[in-house]
Amino acid sequence: AESAALLSEKSTARLRNMFFSVSNEPPIYYYPKAAEVQGIRVWASDNYLRVLLPALLPDKKKRDGCKFLLLPLQAALVQSGPLPHFSDCVICVEHIYDHNLPIKAVRDYDNLELKQFLDVAASFILTDDNGLLCDAYNTTELGEEDCTRLFLMDSTQFPAWLAERQNGVKSISDF
Repeated sequence: AESAALLSEKSTARLRNMFFSVSNEPPIYYYPKAAEVQGIRVWASDNYLRVLLPALLPDKKKRDGCKFLLLPLQAALVQSGPLPHFSDCVICVEHIYDHNLPIKAVRDYDNLELKQFLDVAASFILTDDNGLLCDAYNTTELGEEDCTRLFLMDSTQFPAWLAERQNGVKSISDF
């Protein structure tokens, strides 16, 4: 299963490149469609930026593992309309694992490729993503299907966000 999944990710990037070489459609028009098909969703308000990625973050040892998601994510952010801007922020990452998978499928946070996704989001809404201006919070839950939810917010909003999570917002439909 892992070999098939990795081959699929590699094939996605290659098929895109082949499409761009034979098509007159510029990538700028393609990537929003890719974001929609993949199920990447972005919601923005004055207080939060919320991003739903339709998969778990890839293993950071596999360099091309997130390549197929980054440009569609960037396109989804561009298409989402006005975005908030934060100088002192908290980045919250919810790793949701399909509850039908064995517990050993849950990976350590340090084995996940988060940096590239945060760099994309940061380029749109953060003054800087250095450690003095950004705090990070990770949590793992079991859910209906694999996905990753990113919440970026002003640091003053984090206590309310955390209290809301602890009061039972647990399903993807609650997102």
